[in-house]
Amino acid sequence: MTLHGLLSEEVVDQKEFLARADTLSALGLSVLISNHGPYYQLVENLSRYTQNRIGIALGIPALGHVMDEKHYRNLSGGGLEAIGRLFAQHVRVYMYPYLDPKTNQLVTAETLEVAPRWRHLYAFLRENRYVEPVRNYTGQYLSIDGDEVLRQIQAGEPAWENAVPPKVARIIKQERLFGWKEG
Repeated sequence: MTLHGLLSEEVVDQKEFLARADTLSALGLSVLISNHGPYYQLVENLSRYTQNRIGIALGIPALGHVMDEKHYRNLSGGGLEAIGRLFAQHVRVYMYPYLDPKTNQLVTAETLEVAPRWRHLYAFLRENRYVEPVRNYTGQYLSIDGDEVLRQIQAGEPAWENAVPPKVARIIKQERLFGWKEG
């Protein structure tokens, strides 16, 4: 998780940000919090502390942000430089599939359609296994929309409890996280 949004023009509530880390931690998951924006900066920092491979798990929609030129205006080589810096340290990106809510089609690392200008580079990354699909996933989770779950929590609609683990639901209620309102 990155603090970058807290330091930029995006509006991110600090308490909500920390609550996300706490709920993941309560599930027994490790949480790394950084202040890096682009992924290549995170990789460059982590590379100072390990010679081992670095793996980054991304959802398919996050790849759109990686390939968005607006994030790289400060680099003379733009997006191409950022991609080069990201994968220079033996990094592997694991792409979690996405269920497109508009088409109800499953989008995976193999079926993802990228912008024409990135097509050959993406094919290179796939062929050389810099980008790998996540194959072991729970299909029923793909239809969960985090923004909709947050809206339900804040509106006091009980349906959100079916979208999170019971332990997380208890924590949200006990701590009144994410603007939870009793229904």
